[in-house]
Amino acid sequence: MSDKQEPIVGEGEESRVEEVRAVLREYYIFVDEYQKAICVEEQCRKAVDPWYAGTHLQKTHKVSKDLTKRISNMIREGGKGSDKGIPKDGTLPQEGLPVFDGFRCGGCGQFKARSMREVEGHCQTIWHEEGKYYRSEEHTSELQSPVLS
Repeated sequence: MSDKQEPIVGEGEESRVEEVRAVLREYYIFVDEYQKAICVEEQCRKAVDPWYAGTHLQKTHKVSKDLTKRISNMIREGGKGSDKGIPKDGTLPQEGLPVFDGFRCGGCGQFKARSMREVEGHCQTIWHEEGKYYRSEEHTSELQSPVLS
């Protein structure tokens, strides 16, 4: 087959590919800069590593195993899934993710969470100075949910 010839795709296969694309459009926005898929389903709204997008749909949204397997294969074939971290503080919010008030560790400045209890647990585990994790204006943060599910 020459480079200019289109591969022959059966009518049934074409409809299966369109079904996968329709589900991806319904549930996800893909952010190429960070290689994340943002689940935009109203009750969810989380960032998901694209390699786990199918698993997320199956476990969280009860999409069929057959369909989620095809979704995973399509994403892998498309080359999505190389994690590039999360946006740095001060960048604009990512479309599809809610913004929350939260807390930042005063010891390392890296750990962020939605509750002071989570930050306290982090500080106790990491052995930061006592008192570095209590709320103060300089240690509050606006957070988005980059939680992978």
